[in-house]
Amino acid sequence: MKISYYVPDTIADRIEECRNSGGEVLDLTSISITKVPDCVREFKNLKKLSISGTCKLFSKSTIPDWIGELTNLEYLYMEGPIKILPESIGNLSALEKLELIDTEIETLPESFGGLKSLKVFKFEKDYHAIMKKKFRKSRNPFFRDIQYGIIRLPESFGGLSSLEELYISGNVSALPVSFANLRNLEVLHIDNERYSNEGDEKQETPLVLSAAMGQFSKLKSLALHNVALEPVPDWLGGLSLLRELRIASDSITGLPDSIGNLGLLETLEIDGSSFSALPESIGKLSSLTRLYLYRTKIKTLPKTIGNLSKLEKIRLLRCTELESLPDTIGNLRSLKTLYIRGGKLTALPESIGNIASLLGLQLQYTAIKDLPASIGNLTNLVLLGIYSSPDIMRPWYYESDNLPYYYEDETIEKRSPFTGLPDSASKLASLKILNLDNTQITSLPDYLADLPDLKRLEIANCNIETIPASIQQLADSGKLNLLREKDGFNMDL
Repeated sequence: MKISYYVPDTIADRIEECRNSGGEVLDLTSISITKVPDCVREFKNLKKLSISGTCKLFSKSTIPDWIGELTNLEYLYMEGPIKILPESIGNLSALEKLELIDTEIETLPESFGGLKSLKVFKFEKDYHAIMKKKFRKSRNPFFRDIQYGIIRLPESFGGLSSLEELYISGNVSALPVSFANLRNLEVLHIDNERYSNEGDEKQETPLVLSAAMGQFSKLKSLALHNVALEPVPDWLGGLSLLRELRIASDSITGLPDSIGNLGLLETLEIDGSSFSALPESIGKLSSLTRLYLYRTKIKTLPKTIGNLSKLEKIRLLRCTELESLPDTIGNLRSLKTLYIRGGKLTALPESIGNIASLLGLQLQYTAIKDLPASIGNLTNLVLLGIYSSPDIMRPWYYESDNLPYYYEDETIEKRSPFTGLPDSASKLASLKILNLDNTQITSLPDYLADLPDLKRLEIANCNIETIPASIQQLADSGKLNLLREKDGFNMDL
């Protein structure tokens, strides 16, 4: 018997489906609409409404004033060129989650503060900023005179007494004074991107936070991009429930000592070209599992790093001044991955061999010439990469969280000075992936054929004339994936 699956694909179909299922859920996404049908007004029991306006950039979809009559609505999703929210939006007393994605809404109505049940609010405008940017030089004044992704929050915003999660992405003009009243916030993510009307360059205009935010005692996740935090305030260390802290700003130079008070912090991520050092107090972050430093000017890590018994992942990416790692890194008994990209690092400390928990070691575009003999003690190591190619950890299977994309100036010409593996690497019994692309290696050790779990060996752009017969035999039999060439360097991964 042939089974057919019917998927509603017109407005009428979606309305009928909603009516037949009790009138509580209506999905008007993935279809082209220019307005919300008036018949939606009759669904007084509607709890979930998703709206996606027409994708035509010239259309100005609007939300009808009667939307405020849907007082049982708990979830509202709006996407597309919606221009204005009506004042009646504040009447949605049962609304718990609101998402405004890629809209053209610039100002929220003053009635917005009336959403006393709202727990989650997402306001993201990046997509339209990018799309409009493509047409900035158009002769059409509609494109020429626009501003990109502007977000203005009303003073009533602080009245959202139930708000627990707030995600804002776009050109935030300023935070209202009442913002400090959001004492129930557990998640605060602000990605403040600003664009100049003068050209295509991004205009960095920092957003200033109020010191009163130090009273956000329930905050668990804080992510700030292009927000004025120099110096980073001491009150940050008073957010005792914080588990995730991510800061991206080219103005910050360091963190306050009070950061060590964040005993529950699990993730610390800093992305900033002026950031020069971590405080010694970082060694007090007893719950820290992830330490990510991007584009910083740090020269080393503090010795107290060795106190972080739960630390599982370290990333030091494009830290151009990085010269050394402390010997205490060998005390990290839970470390699973160490990823270093760029910098002036010429050697790893001998203590690296003490990290028996290490699964992955990636040294990309570094100045490292050889590995310490203690590397052979890493019997649980699954992946070892010492290479100079722009691949963004293509075989890094066990990295679930996102990696930043860096490809500005990394080319095949940047050959790694790495010359060869030590004899002790013959003890790497768990090694599955070995990446030596674009290094100074001219020969491969025979013992690689004896590594029982080795499945992939990458040696593209190396001057290796002869492959040992034992290794070639494994490749010919299909037991080893031997990559001697690649189809160029994909810079748009």
